[in-house]
Amino acid sequence: MTYLSRIAIVLALACASVGCGRPPSRLARFEISGAVTHDGKPVPSGSLRFTPDFDKGNRGPATTIMITDGTYRSVDGFGVLGGPYTVEIRGFEALTPEQAQAMTMPKPLFKPYTTVVDLDKKGGVKDFDVPAK
Repeated sequence: MTYLSRIAIVLALACASVGCGRPPSRLARFEISGAVTHDGKPVPSGSLRFTPDFDKGNRGPATTIMITDGTYRSVDGFGVLGGPYTVEIRGFEALTPEQAQAMTMPKPLFKPYTTVVDLDKKGGVKDFDVPAK
């Protein structure tokens, strides 16, 4: 094997391993936001976990979005793909400033609540109401 053949093989392997400078393919996630209530009242704090419903053909990453003062908004680039999702909602009581400073764990308002939604392929606004037990 000649010197030039070896160099060509090394360059081909290096190019294949890094994709020849092409940017990695990335799924476009869309912003989602809305209100979260429990028994008709805003949920002070908590989280929503959006998990694509694989059984219904939705593939992609899951995302968790924090609830603050009864509303949520995805962080830029970490929204949803759209389509069928399972959403787990966790809600907690509001902490006083003293409790927050002492890093007290907030009490849950309800057991984790799970619902199924079919989201627009471009994100948007989706409100959730966790029913009272």
